[in-house]
Amino acid sequence: MFTSPLFSRLRRRLRPATAAVALACAVSALTGTGTAHATPEHVWEDLAACESSGNWRARTGNGFYGGLQFTPSTWREHGGTRFAARADLASPAEQISVAKRVLRRQGWGAWPVCSRRLAPKARAAARHPVPAIPHTPAARGTYRVQPGDTLHHVATTHRAPGGWRALYTINRGVIGHPDMIYPGQILRLR
Repeated sequence: MFTSPLFSRLRRRLRPATAAVALACAVSALTGTGTAHATPEHVWEDLAACESSGNWRARTGNGFYGGLQFTPSTWREHGGTRFAARADLASPAEQISVAKRVLRRQGWGAWPVCSRRLAPKARAAARHPVPAIPHTPAARGTYRVQPGDTLHHVATTHRAPGGWRALYTINRGVIGHPDMIYPGQILRLR
């Protein structure tokens, strides 16, 4: 097949942009939604492996901190200071919680180099999607967490007295952290 030099140059220029878009699409396909809440945890682990060699306590002196390499302003603007003063002082779960907020506002472009590197792996995973949780009714007064759910959404939808904070309190043993609920978990509503 003949390709012109102009076409070859154009293809090389478009490849990085295509990879970033492909990562976003693949992650969306993996989760079945476009929300950051449902992003599989292994994606964040892979991103941290790329950004900081998996060192969640990274503080290299370049102005970026933690496993996902937050700037102090991004950490602060996305609520990270409720966990710790800097990202490298927060747990991996807390860093992921903030990263999900960053993802919702900025998209995968917040991690431009590593999101392009991870795009082929995410595309491959999208070809073998995680099966959906069957929607079997939970016992009366309980709720089975579905992909994309947040405590706030569950509390609002089911009119839980006291809102998401009360829901978190009565399910603390199941949840662990209010920003980290997983599909399939059974939550008590009252």
